Formats: sequence, C-alpha cells, structure tokens
Amino acid sequence: MRRSELLLDLTRRAALEGIGTAFLLAAIVGSGIMAQRLTNDAGLVLLCNAVATGCALVALIATFAPLTGAHFNPLVTLSEAYSGTRPWREVVPYSAAQLGGAIAGVVIADAMFGKAVAFSVKARSSPETWLAEIVATFGLLTLIAFSSRVSRQWIPMTVGMYITAAYWFTSSTSFANPAVTLARTLSDSFAGIRPLDAPAFIAAQGVGAMLALALVTWSNRMKSVLFVCIHNSARSQIAEAFVNERCGGEIRAYSAGLEAGRLNPVVVQAMREIGIDISGKSTKRIDDADILSRTYDNVVTVCDEASAEACPIFPSSGTREHWSFPDPSTFTGTPLQILEQVRDLRDAIRTQIARWCDNRCPSASLRMTKVGDVLPR
Repeated sequence: MRRSELLLDLTRRAALEGIGTAFLLAAIVGSGIMAQRLTNDAGLVLLCNAVATGCALVALIATFAPLTGAHFNPLVTLSEAYSGTRPWREVVPYSAAQLGGAIAGVVIADAMFGKAVAFSVKARSSPETWLAEIVATFGLLTLIAFSSRVSRQWIPMTVGMYITAAYWFTSSTSFANPAVTLARTLSDSFAGIRPLDAPAFIAAQGVGAMLALALVTWSNRMKSVLFVCIHNSARSQIAEAFVNERCGGEIRAYSAGLEAGRLNPVVVQAMREIGIDISGKSTKRIDDADILSRTYDNVVTVCDEASAEACPIFPSSGTREHWSFPDPSTFTGTPLQILEQVRDLRDAIRTQIARWCDNRCPSASLRMTKVGDVLPR
C-alpha cells in the first residue's frame, strides 16, 4: 500500500474513532442530565448514568471494533502501541481524534438538553478519588488485555460490564480515560469535573495504566505448553518436568493423556537420577477440569508413530507440534535393560526440550547449569 493510501486509511480510522468517542461522551453526559431532570435521588441518577454508559460502550465497541479497534481512550491506544499490536505512528492521530470527539460529544449532549457549554464546578479532588482512578484504569486496561487473549469478541461485554460496575465500586465513578476527563470539564452537570481537578485525575490514570502494562508484560512472559500422550505416565511427564526445570518463570508446562494411567516407576527412577523428582506428580486426562480450565500457547503431542492415530487431539488455538518418542511401557528385557532404554528416552526428550526452549526462553541458557543439565549414566 502506498504512503498516500496508508495516510488516507489512518485518517479514516481516526475520524471514525473520534465519532465513536463522541457518541460515548454524549451517552455519559446526556444520560446524567436526563437522570437529574427525572429524579432528585442521587443513587438513582448514578444508576441510570452507569447503565446507559455501560450499554453504550457495549454497542459502540461491538460496532467500531472491526473499523478502528474501538479504543475511545488514549491509554488503550498507548497500551496497544507499547505491546506491539498497533504502530506508534497511530498514537497521536488516534489520541487527537479521541479528544476532539470527546469534546464534540459533550457539546452535543449539552445542546440536546438546552444547556450552554460551561466549565464544571463539580469537585472531584481527594486522595480516595485519585486512588479510585488508579484502580479503575488498572482494571480496565488489564481486562482488555486479558480478554483479548481468550477472544476479542468478549471485549465489548467485558468493558461495558466493568465500567458499569466501576461506577459503583470506585469513589471516582471510573473515568479511566484522559480524553473523557478533559471533555467532562466542559459540562456543568452530574457527569462533570472541575478543570482544577482534571490534572490529578489524569495523573492517577497514568499510574493505573503503568501498573496494568507492568502486569500484562509480566504475564506475557509466562507462556504455557501442554504435553499430551496416551497415558500421561511417562513421556509427557518427562517433557513437562524438563520445561519447568529449564524455563521456570517464563514458560509453565502441563501434561495430560487420553487416559489417566499409573506413573511409570522406572521413569520416576530415571528422572530422580538427574535430580528431578516427579514421584509426587499425578496423571491427568485431557478432559480433567484443571487441564480444561487453561488456555495454552503450545500443545505438543509426544506419542510414537505407531500410536499417532490414537494420540489425543486437544482443542486449542495455540501452536501445535508432534514429537515422536517410543512408549516406555513397550520396552522389554531385564530391569536394567529397561532402565537403560528409559534413560535413552529421557535424554532424547531432554535434547528436544533444550532446542525447543532455546527459541522460547533464551534466558535459560544464561542461567547457571542445573543438575538436570548433566545426565549421569
């Protein structure tokens, strides 16, 4: 796409982002004015304002997300740029459009109810409200980031329901948005905020955003992998143990099988020889509640080629791989000969895991050599 086309595309998306933000502010301010005119009950006014805002968010995000991403918030745009899902060059156009749209939405809301645009006199300045804005912003950005990992289709409902709830559980009524904060200084209504109080609100929102980004960045480092075989008694258990030993803190490994077999005692012995004790591990089926409760970045089957057709397929959107290793339950010979074959299997899995981990947790190679890195025979 040529530069002129890219610029036109960004301009269109930013304009739509501004329009969506204008609708959001019209809903926030307009519903507050309407509620105040219908009742003198402060609790009922807040309820009406919260429900209208939450419903508007669900509708607007669902509608505008395919077109612009439906941020309506400079902090959301910044967080996406920081995480690498949106180019930094879009931050300024999007943020400017969001602020302009927010101001337009407030002006339109005031005009619809025959109110003149005027600076708000509603005081929102106290340590507890600043803390509330930190909490509200932290929660909003964290929920958006984590929801998008599962399915982006949940984000409209997640954000709408969270903001509705945060109207009530935060003392600040959850602005959580610098553009919204600045725009609401222009409405002397229930939803307004004094211009004098806006800088502290925005600073608190910045703190909440930084805390959210820190948490999301930390959690992104902790990837997950599920190793799957037939009985979860040997190969998948060995692979799980090696990943957790080598990449602990960066990748968390789990294992399961088509059936929950009995942990192979020879495998336990072979792993204990290198300082890794798996005797306390339990075997799990792939339909175990604990296994199904998680999402996995990688799913690796470790069945042998003869059992490949019987190797279970675990439903996951993560990367899938297949590594073929022989089933130690089929090993024959004397106990010592079987142990030697299990040692060979252990070493082969360890070598494969070392290559796999080098691409996914490179810092593991910088750590001190662990007992599991040298395999006595």
